[in-house]
Amino acid sequence: MNVVIINDNAHVNGGAAKVAIQEAVGLADRGHKIYFVCAVEPIARELIHPNISICSSQQDDLLANPNPAAAFVQGWWNTRAAQLTGRIVSRLKGSETIVHLHVWSRALSASTIRAAIDSGIPVVCTLHDFMLACPNGTFFNHTQQQVCHLRPLSAACVLTNCDTRSYAQKLWRVGKQVIQKQMGKAPAGINHFIVHSRLAGEVMKPYLPQDCTLHSLPIYIESNQSPPAQPETNHNLVCLGRLVREKGVLLAANAAAAEGVPLTFVGSGPLAEQIQAACPEAIVTGWVDHATSVQYLRQARALVFPSLWYETLGLVVLEAAAHGIPSLVPDTSSAREIVLDGVTGLHFKSGDELDLRTKMKQLQDADLVRSLGREAYKRFWSSDYCSLDTHVSSLGVIYQKIVRAQMIADKFPALPVEVQRVG
Repeated sequence: MNVVIINDNAHVNGGAAKVAIQEAVGLADRGHKIYFVCAVEPIARELIHPNISICSSQQDDLLANPNPAAAFVQGWWNTRAAQLTGRIVSRLKGSETIVHLHVWSRALSASTIRAAIDSGIPVVCTLHDFMLACPNGTFFNHTQQQVCHLRPLSAACVLTNCDTRSYAQKLWRVGKQVIQKQMGKAPAGINHFIVHSRLAGEVMKPYLPQDCTLHSLPIYIESNQSPPAQPETNHNLVCLGRLVREKGVLLAANAAAAEGVPLTFVGSGPLAEQIQAACPEAIVTGWVDHATSVQYLRQARALVFPSLWYETLGLVVLEAAAHGIPSLVPDTSSAREIVLDGVTGLHFKSGDELDLRTKMKQLQDADLVRSLGREAYKRFWSSDYCSLDTHVSSLGVIYQKIVRAQMIADKFPALPVEVQRVG
């Protein structure tokens, strides 16, 4: 099978890019021919593979573009990327091919989606975020610091300043969203979507085509199995990730300060000084590499994942479980699906500092922490999350279903939609 993978970056700059690259390599190892369409280099070493062709438009990420006017236009409609994508899919039309969309909003733009849809080749999109519906891609009001329930692009939505930077930036995002829907035909022109959590599917379903298919695919977490850590012997709680307000880091800092609980923030971001002011005893490491972050995890009593928005999964929670570290997660985040309350970790009421403090107190019980950590470890290593082979096999099954459905639809266009989608 030919697989055209569309992703802004050709290197790991976040969880979505990591998934796109892992899938590309896993599929290539099985003999599939991969065309990796991207804009931003450098190219990850893993992608240098005999079955992978790198198709790069060689452009900047929007935020890194030294020309603001060019970035403005590129974000709305990237003509160069559309032409590149069009040339690739035109060569593959008529063969057993599928286009897999990952992330396009920070460099490639919806122009690449339109090129893929116009080719007639079946398209599937992994919902790493909510960019196909919400202008800021998060269903989160950054000004009010709460989940947003406004209908995207409604008058109320357009008039609300929910952006991290400014209302002008929000209006640019609205324009981008309108172009994506009208010119990019997204999501209306896409019939298949991959989700890593039930919550992501539930949040997005009202804004996707009514007859679309959602495919559930457990994500793969790259981790070498080693003996479980002993969290009950550790003292520090750990927050791992970007130090930004929507990740709930100030909530965690305030709760830890109130309870006198040692807390380490592994990561960097604009709130580092505010965290230190709220919780003077907290340790803020700044940016560290992955190996170092794993060391901090293994030395933790528990992972605190205080995110205020939905998230689409929470990869670090799975990584903690792989090392036998329990997690403390909000009840509105998709991470709740991978943490069994009272079994592999604890849930707390999202945004509720008092409830978070209560759960931090519970984690002072060494027997509870030991039990949670061991169960998290056992369940992770017996799940599909730990196997790239299983992940790629499941992805291959999804591809085959989509390609067969497209073949039936092309051969019998007069058949009802429900018959076309059998298989």
